[in-house]
Amino acid sequence: MLPPALSVRGAFLSINVESRRLHIILRYAMIIQSKNFRGKEVKQLDGLTLMIVDSSEDFRLALEKELAGTHRLIVCQDGRQALEEAPRVQPDLIIMDLMLTEVDGVTLLHELHQLGLHPMVLAVTRFFNAYIQEAAQELGIVYIIRKPCSLAAVRERVRDLCKLLASNAPRPVDPAAFVSQRIKFLLFSPRHNGSAYLKEAVLMMWRQPGISLTKELYPGVGAMFGSSAPQVERSIRSAIQSAWNQRSPQDWGKLFPTGPNEISRRPSNGAVISRLADDLREALSRGLRE
Repeated sequence: MLPPALSVRGAFLSINVESRRLHIILRYAMIIQSKNFRGKEVKQLDGLTLMIVDSSEDFRLALEKELAGTHRLIVCQDGRQALEEAPRVQPDLIIMDLMLTEVDGVTLLHELHQLGLHPMVLAVTRFFNAYIQEAAQELGIVYIIRKPCSLAAVRERVRDLCKLLASNAPRPVDPAAFVSQRIKFLLFSPRHNGSAYLKEAVLMMWRQPGISLTKELYPGVGAMFGSSAPQVERSIRSAIQSAWNQRSPQDWGKLFPTGPNEISRRPSNGAVISRLADDLREALSRGLRE
């Protein structure tokens, strides 16, 4: 069992300050990778592959020794090496520092997601700020231990997370991460302001079904970003148009189906927001996980 902690942000984030380690429990976990562990593999006891990624040689080697004999271990000394090895070894759990050389930890996780890899992540790091707290859900970070820490504490968390992985227990949907994945699936650009507005609009529509777009939703989203309601409406429409122009008809057809004799037309702001909100409700009712 993971230690009890103060539940924050809908039970996806928990912080235990008393132990002087900041633990964040979010969605699911992945692998461990570190330095020059390219050919060396230890026979695993539970069938899981762990990757250790840490630029500190002392910590990396000590952790490798602590976990040796329990799992298949892949050890990497920097982010670039981990990025090269992960597609090959398909880790289940990554134990990593977020302050890595060559490729930093946040960039590494984003790149892995681009490759279709979504491992469970245990972050053991000194680096933590509001951005990491906010992004942890989408990055797959399920737990954070602040350095300096004991290797025994890391071993215990690895054991707990491996049990979770091995159990294949259903995990709750994270609404914000689910919507982000859907928007990404439809090829909305993350650099377009309208994509960020759309995400918040969908979450607002999910929380308040039937909310008025012009009187409540657009002004509410605008207040979050310091924008006006007309700016929000225009930006969302522009983002939809951009995604529509480069869409995959098959992917869009899954969410916005048309009849055999119907002409496929770009859906309106309201249609996209409502459909994605309904999609989230359906996922939550089924208990599915993106």
